[in-house]
Formats: sequence, structure tokens, C-alpha cells
Amino acid sequence: MVEDNSEYQRLMTLLKEIGESEFTIIENLGATKADRTKPFIATIPINTSLDYFNKKIYDFDELFGLLIWHWFVHGQKNTWGIYISEYPTINIIGCTPELVDKFRDVFKIEGTGYEQVESFLDKEFSGIRGAEMKYQFLENYKIKTTPHNKA
Repeated sequence: MVEDNSEYQRLMTLLKEIGESEFTIIENLGATKADRTKPFIATIPINTSLDYFNKKIYDFDELFGLLIWHWFVHGQKNTWGIYISEYPTINIIGCTPELVDKFRDVFKIEGTGYEQVESFLDKEFSGIRGAEMKYQFLENYKIKTTPHNKA
């Protein structure tokens, strides 16, 4: 969800600013490859550290990072939400128009954000079906590419 402690603190500051006292993370079990029938759910107070957040995740799964996870993240307010997919690696931030620039600042998103991760996604989409999967990804998320980075 976050890259480092600095990004976590920026997110917590924004959530405090918009009146949240906690956020909830829910595993999208339908997209996660797991044998479980109940998804991971945790509510995290916004006055916590990244270490606290990571401990919640690791308490759930000591081998975290070995499975492909999908998450929904939201607060009590209906003004924002984040969807996180580990493969392909994407963060989709949905929020009201007045929060767009604030979330862009938290996560240092430039432009559509695609250009920042394009080379990484190219690596994820390498292989036999890579080009087809990348094209489908771009279509699914309505990502427009410029001629120099056309899929």
C-alpha cells in the first residue's frame, strides 16, 4: 500500500486532515489466490506507525509477499478508496475531485501515473502472453498512451 515510512506518514496526515480516525483494509478474496473462505480484514487507527501496519499484515501471514494479493482500502467517509493489485502491480485511487491533488501528493503521482511505472509493468508483462495481457490491462483501466509509450 505504501512504499516507506515517509509515504505512510503523508497518508496518515491526509486522512487526519479529511476527518478520518482509522482506515480499513479488506482482502479481495475473489482475486487473491488462496484456499481460505474468509478474507483478511483489519482496521488501522491513523495515529499508528508503518511498523504497526506491517505487524497487522505479518500477523495474518508470516510469508506475506509470496502470494498475489488484492486489497480494498477505505475509511469511514465515502470520499475516497484505494484498490491495490500486486499483479499486475497497480494502485487505483478513487476520490472526490477536491481530494485528487492531495492523494496525488501523498503518492507522488505524476500525470496519469502510468508513465512512472511503465517500465516496471513491461517487465511484469513479459513472457508468452505479455503483450496481450498488457493490451488488456491498458483497455481495462482506460489508460491512454502517447506514441512513445504505445503498448
